[in-house]
Amino acid sequence: GPSVVRVDTETHLREQSDSPQPPGYIQQGQGSGLIFSDKGFVLTNAHVVEDATKVTVTLTDGRVYSCQVMGSDEIVDIAVLKI
Repeated sequence: GPSVVRVDTETHLREQSDSPQPPGYIQQGQGSGLIFSDKGFVLTNAHVVEDATKVTVTLTDGRVYSCQVMGSDEIVDIAVLKI
């Protein structure tokens, strides 16, 4: 059945004149998600994975999986990931 997961992201920031961060800085983020399919699809918020270069999910038993962002809609703030 459905299971809640932790979603971790990394975003490699490019050099931007208005950014206080140095070039090559990696911004980390975190959110939650819900596995809604036995095929490994996860529902989360779009703002959690926006511009992320690496996305992983951690199950409640501690297992960690890399995943891909399959699609997102910023207007309703929903994204679908695939483990």
